[in-house]
Amino acid sequence: MVATYILIVWLAYYAIEGVQDAHTFHKAYKANDFDNDVLGLDIHVYRVLQRLCLLSSTIMLMVMLDYSYMITLSNILELSVIQPLISNGLYFYTRNKLDSRVYPNRFFTTKLKDDSSALIDVDKFNVRLILFILGSTTYIYFNYFI
Repeated sequence: MVATYILIVWLAYYAIEGVQDAHTFHKAYKANDFDNDVLGLDIHVYRVLQRLCLLSSTIMLMVMLDYSYMITLSNILELSVIQPLISNGLYFYTRNKLDSRVYPNRFFTTKLKDDSSALIDVDKFNVRLILFILGSTTYIYFNYFI
């Protein structure tokens, strides 16, 4: 049951993060003031730090509830590979809603703009979908069938 709540929290976080990023980047591009900076950090570093805070809370919860280390580590990996479909998909969709010239394929976008400063971009929809299916399936398997 806890695994279900953890998954719901992470999916909600990824959805919020995607929409939030879309508004952040749209506003920056519209103002022609895009320095990719939040609180003195590259925005991608800032997002990684946000995820690490949520991740550390998740790990502490799982350890307190006596989850095995194997399941805890597998959950971290699974939650990581689920992220691109939700977060990137909603980012592309929201950016298109804000400016119809950007990402015309919306959620199904397969090519990013050339100005991304992210270290890792999963830009192909098919790859994002496969990662989501693999991550979700293994998450369910390790949490409900082992």
